Amino acid sequence: CYREPHCLAEDARIIGIPDKIHCFKKWPVVDLFLNVLASLFYISLYTLGVRSYAKQAIDILDPGKTLFKSVISREDCTTSGRKGLDVVLSYEKVVIIVDDVSKVWYGYGDNLMLILPYNFFTSSGTKLEDIVAGECWCNASRVMDIELFRVLINFGRVHGFFYSECTKEYGYTDLRKIMLEDRNLLGSFFFS
Repeated sequence: CYREPHCLAEDARIIGIPDKIHCFKKWPVVDLFLNVLASLFYISLYTLGVRSYAKQAIDILDPGKTLFKSVISREDCTTSGRKGLDVVLSYEKVVIIVDDVSKVWYGYGDNLMLILPYNFFTSSGTKLEDIVAGECWCNASRVMDIELFRVLINFGRVHGFFYSECTKEYGYTDLRKIMLEDRNLLGSFFFS
């Protein structure tokens, strides 16, 4: 990777929405991650971005339209600047949220599995001037591979326990209780 505009990887795309241009860079191994999750769970994309951004993100992440069952964007939110499960078509007790920002999920901390933010660019933004500057983190890939596998392990544990005989015996029909048990047992490294 060079500190020039062409350092964008093949899977980085420019997304244009009204009045803004963003760089959309897929996480390393995200395709595997999403395929595994989709085989175990009903997955949705939830963004505070506008609907046109969400649609372009889905076109990149799920070109075959087989992974994500629903897309929720800023226009669907009932509270400005916050994400909420009130617009998700499921029971709150069986929803797991994966996000790198906890403050947008006020009141849903028990459902939240925090993930490290993916910062491909050395600056925090993904605006056009950052892309032109060509500043990218070439070492980010290895860390992010590990991060997605950590989250997959957590999902696997929760899924396995939820559908195990223990669930029936102890009445664990609430994924939040399972996640809390894992947080207490494994600590914040495994369950942030």
